Amino acid sequence: MPKNVMLPVTPEFDRARRLVLRRTYATIREFATELIKLVRHRDADGRDIGFDYGYIHAAVLRKFPTVKNNGPHKGKVTKMPIKELHEIACELNRNGVKLPFRPRRKTAKKVVKKK
Repeated sequence: MPKNVMLPVTPEFDRARRLVLRRTYATIREFATELIKLVRHRDADGRDIGFDYGYIHAAVLRKFPTVKNNGPHKGKVTKMPIKELHEIACELNRNGVKLPFRPRRKTAKKVVKKK
């Protein structure tokens, strides 16, 4: 599949996605948790497929461009690494939450220069 191509989202899943994106959240973690649990579509085998971490990361930065909670980082630019999204997903998984499958991130191939 070519890079940056989104698969079609069925109307029922699109409706759920829009509800999650419109809702207000007290913390960035709450919003990220809801996006991690969100299903994008169901594949031919009947498995739920979720959004990839790049999409979730971009949505979090769009919704929370600056830190809003009181603390030392209030008003500063939000910095949420994708690794933190992985940690949230692992915690949900340990707590028994059924998470959708997630597409793998494409890795860049190393180019070997010949001398």
